[in-house]
Amino acid sequence: MKAISVEELRALEGRYRENPFPSFSEWRGSVLGRQPEELAQLMDVARMENPGEAALAKRFLERAFAVDTGALEGLYPTDAGLTLTIAMEGASWQTRAEERGDLLRFFSAQLKSFDLLMDGVTGELPLVVEAWLRRLHEEICEPQDTYKVQTAQGVQEKSLRKGEYKREPNHVLTAEGTWFAYAPPADTPSEMERFVAELNSSSFSAADPIIQASYAHYAFIRIHPFADGNGRVARALATLYLTRRYGVPLLILVDQKNSYLAALRAADAGNHQAFINFVYERTTEAQELFIQRIQSSRGPSLDDLMNLLRGLVQPGDLGYDDADAAAYRLHAAAIEALRTEVGRLSLPSEFQVEVTDQELKPATPKGFRPPIRSGGRRVALVFRTVRPVEFQIVRGFVVALGMGDEDGNIILCLEGASPQECFRERISALHPECSHRTRIRLAIWAEEQVKLGMESLRKTTSEELAKRGYLPAG
Repeated sequence: MKAISVEELRALEGRYRENPFPSFSEWRGSVLGRQPEELAQLMDVARMENPGEAALAKRFLERAFAVDTGALEGLYPTDAGLTLTIAMEGASWQTRAEERGDLLRFFSAQLKSFDLLMDGVTGELPLVVEAWLRRLHEEICEPQDTYKVQTAQGVQEKSLRKGEYKREPNHVLTAEGTWFAYAPPADTPSEMERFVAELNSSSFSAADPIIQASYAHYAFIRIHPFADGNGRVARALATLYLTRRYGVPLLILVDQKNSYLAALRAADAGNHQAFINFVYERTTEAQELFIQRIQSSRGPSLDDLMNLLRGLVQPGDLGYDDADAAAYRLHAAAIEALRTEVGRLSLPSEFQVEVTDQELKPATPKGFRPPIRSGGRRVALVFRTVRPVEFQIVRGFVVALGMGDEDGNIILCLEGASPQECFRERISALHPECSHRTRIRLAIWAEEQVKLGMESLRKTTSEELAKRGYLPAG
């Protein structure tokens, strides 16, 4: 790595002092729309109607945040499948986490920091103070003993002083080979004092939480007050403001890192709206995941349904080609998600469940079309009872692309259902490849579809067995 000279350090100090983090009055931009407020209202209703499921959905988002916030900084690798497994506390999640180096240690510390964040959310901490921010840094960085620092002698590894402001410069070398200036160590205490004053100002308190979160994150990052861990603390601080009103963390998944950094670079150039928009989009995505997680938790679990079944027989913006390719990509990912979910089942020999893939020209809802380039596709979940009665239940799904007002949307629709009842995704989330977020959503969708089919199989099997005299009528 390129060493930094004493002259360069002095120049970078001057560069920051000429252009320090902006005051809140200089933070220019507005919130895109009312969707976060509307989704927050739906979340409030869900909490009242299903408090248990809402608590699980909240925990799901917090655990996903705790995984990917460290992965964004390269502390350990993750992917959509691992994030989902840890967030949902799936089988052997700890073992899988331990296979990724320090992931489990950092994850545990990052998850624990939510207890400290809740002090600010519940009002036990009415104002943000420096001591609280230093403690937050201590909590998040608890597993980290060292960090790398750039000096005139080159890169050196030093002990990380947790909860203490930096003592040496931590300017960063960009991908373009130039240095980006953060606050000099000598200026950091006064800059943090100014930063906290901005967060506790009346104008900041009156602002929308997305404006608050985006500003707090950006201004904190511009100071870079700690030797390391600043990104993790910034995302936690932004989460404080989003959770207060919108009920979700600033969930940035690893495959969104490039757009995250691009939005920050745009803000560096004076385009604050780009970063506000980025925070807005991540907020609504997290809210949608919260609602979807609650919906998928309703009704009996897969384990309960398997036990019930066992008990019946064993008592006890693209071109057409790219858009079509995105649709086929969704179709393939849906098949993968369904087969993964079906692979989890452990059924008696009297029952069978399989996933089939067919080429055909399906009927699609009004305003949608099938992919044309390689013909329409249909994926089906087939549930069978083979003895002592024989019948099957088929849940067929077709992929369709929106037209007209629905342009830019792709749906995965149960045959005969309306577009409002379908799995819906933007083409941009499927091009040039299926995003991690979409795969997480499909895994939740697949679980729900298998549950619905298993429940139908249970009911119909029970009725047929009663008709044949195997079970009491009624």
